[in-house]
Amino acid sequence: MMFQSLEGLPLTTLVLLQVIHSLINDMTFISDMESSLRLLQPILAVLQSLEADKPLLSQCLPLWLSVFQHVKAWAAEFQETATLESVVLKRFNKCYHPAMSAAYLCDPAYYTYDADSQAYLANAKQFA
Repeated sequence: MMFQSLEGLPLTTLVLLQVIHSLINDMTFISDMESSLRLLQPILAVLQSLEADKPLLSQCLPLWLSVFQHVKAWAAEFQETATLESVVLKRFNKCYHPAMSAAYLCDPAYYTYDADSQAYLANAKQFA
């Protein structure tokens, strides 16, 4: 038994440690942790880049779009409810400013060539 070196602890503490040990050694715990890490790693990368003031204002909307797409793909893969999507949307609504959209529309890096009108147009369809 792994708790032999913990002599002198109250019985309730030992029982609690045994319960925690059995939970951690369970394979569902490990798979839940792996799926949580798969969800959080790309989100954390985006949030760190936003906190570092690295992206331009025009790059904020595409970053948020990538977070939305990642959360939707993760929810579909693990049959999760839409609760997580609503949390991300709520956070986006707190962070959103109309200047983000204006900067995105003014940035020529996001323009695509439209052959029909023979002009460059902002690619705003992906946010609809």
